[in-house]
Amino acid sequence: MPVSLDVANFTGIEATRWQHLSNMDNIQSINLVEVSAVPIGILEGGSFTFSIPSVDSNLVALGQFIQKGQNGDYVYWANLADSRGYLGISSNSTGKVVYVLVDGQHYMMYLLSNRYNALVRINSTPPLAPQLCPPELTPPSNITFENNCDFDQDCHAVVSVLVLVTPEASNWLGSNYGPLESELYVLLGLHTVNFALINSGVYNKSVRFITEPYDFNFPQVPDPDIADDLEIFENDPIANNLRNATRADLMMLLTDSRYFPYLGAVLFGTTGPTYAGFVSMEHLFAPWFTFAHELGHCFKLNHNRVSNGGDVSYNGDECPFGWRFHNTSGYARKSIMAIMKPEDIEPGAVCLLNYSNPNISFDGIPTGTSTDYNARQASHTMCEVDDYFYEEELRVDIIGPEFVCDETVSYSANITLPEAGVQGVGPYSVLWRVNDSEFFSLNDPGTLIGNSNPIVITSGMMPTPVFWLYVSVSSADGVVVNDIMEVDNPCGVPVPLVSGNIDYILPVDYKKMRLFPNPATNKLHVQILDQSSETDLSYTIINTLGEIVIYEKISFLPQILEIDLKSHSIPQGVYYFYFQSDTSKSVYKFIFHP
Repeated sequence: MPVSLDVANFTGIEATRWQHLSNMDNIQSINLVEVSAVPIGILEGGSFTFSIPSVDSNLVALGQFIQKGQNGDYVYWANLADSRGYLGISSNSTGKVVYVLVDGQHYMMYLLSNRYNALVRINSTPPLAPQLCPPELTPPSNITFENNCDFDQDCHAVVSVLVLVTPEASNWLGSNYGPLESELYVLLGLHTVNFALINSGVYNKSVRFITEPYDFNFPQVPDPDIADDLEIFENDPIANNLRNATRADLMMLLTDSRYFPYLGAVLFGTTGPTYAGFVSMEHLFAPWFTFAHELGHCFKLNHNRVSNGGDVSYNGDECPFGWRFHNTSGYARKSIMAIMKPEDIEPGAVCLLNYSNPNISFDGIPTGTSTDYNARQASHTMCEVDDYFYEEELRVDIIGPEFVCDETVSYSANITLPEAGVQGVGPYSVLWRVNDSEFFSLNDPGTLIGNSNPIVITSGMMPTPVFWLYVSVSSADGVVVNDIMEVDNPCGVPVPLVSGNIDYILPVDYKKMRLFPNPATNKLHVQILDQSSETDLSYTIINTLGEIVIYEKISFLPQILEIDLKSHSIPQGVYYFYFQSDTSKSVYKFIFHP
């Protein structure tokens, strides 16, 4: 039950803010919480337990810093265990803002006085705005993106977004949050995009924000039209001068809810990727994460027309709807880019902080399909958008062998410094993980293995014959970048065999192939025992440093494959023969004595 003002003994601004919160349409209840109840002791790469009033059990969070400065400022987002929801914290030296989504209920916590926080329970089923789909808000034909089939984890991108804050948006903030919390509220909402990218398996890509005050002269007053105003905003000389001065790839305007029931929209430029968008400050993130939705459109993320039930009748609607499902509890769930009609929304319905990815699940249900795969789309298009204003930005690349058969191997994080004036300055902190999947989502973050640079990995840290190595680097001014590498580790348990001048090792359970030497000619013979139809054949010979000394594609599968080692000027030493097809991989070790 809300605490009365007499009991709270508030005076002045605290009482005014309390009364205003009580009158807001989307507020369900307000409780007082002691300041000490705000979670502290966030663990990088680990889980921690916290609790909030009205929730029966302790809540377990597993997350990471989305932005982290050396002075203690940070933005932190986490998944709750058992797919119960999310935790977001934005903090600096003067205060914290905490957001919790748990079991379909949304809470905000922020400071009222030096003793009390206000724990605000937000209505979890607010009126949901329809999505704009008229022709003038769709990408014109001269703007194209490649619809790639493969995930691109190789290209790095830090997309710069100029966020212009109107006086109307600032007034809404000032009416609902104190001066300490307003900046933190905006930071937490903006960084839902970066959390969603990480949570959806999109790495090497992030968004950085430049916020500026901006008094936009709304021309369509008193009857605003969001489509017309967007076109005027996109061509506004003052906004574009700011964009050019800050070298921003995109620009978004935060305003009030004047366009309700539309909470936001994006306009695609007519002469290139000059994207611009409006988002209601009030609906910046919780509970429908409008900012992450609209910015996703700038990366050509689609609504699509798919569902696993419940609301499939809307798949033929003029405006397509994104991947949504009913989970094991029966509640409706949807990815950020999806939409559900207001009449479909029931208590417990949740918009997930995920861009659709069939390889990542929520409560055991995939968050996408092979044709509804927005995370894959973002892995390509963010690099294209990033090139609008090219800058040398902070980036990290893992340096080390992609093929491992030794007991220990060393990897280093190669940090590329940003150009002068761009965020991402040192000193830097480094974090390493390994996983048996390329998707280091926070529900499956892999194993934390250290924070040194370089790092030495032992055989006990290599979980599977193919594993993925992940590194995260944080700069002094809060920029976080990362990289992943796929590593083949197929040696397994070997059985040594010796014949002539070539010693080799054969996996005990492998019966498809035999290696044997020809001492008179220094040729390596590979006998193919299994002649089953395999394609994309190749072999690689690698030295113990992980360097490729011979590589060849094979157009057909011979009975005997003959390799002249001496003709390649290979020195004496230990080598690995690595054979790969579209269905299998195998490795053999041999010692060559020319």
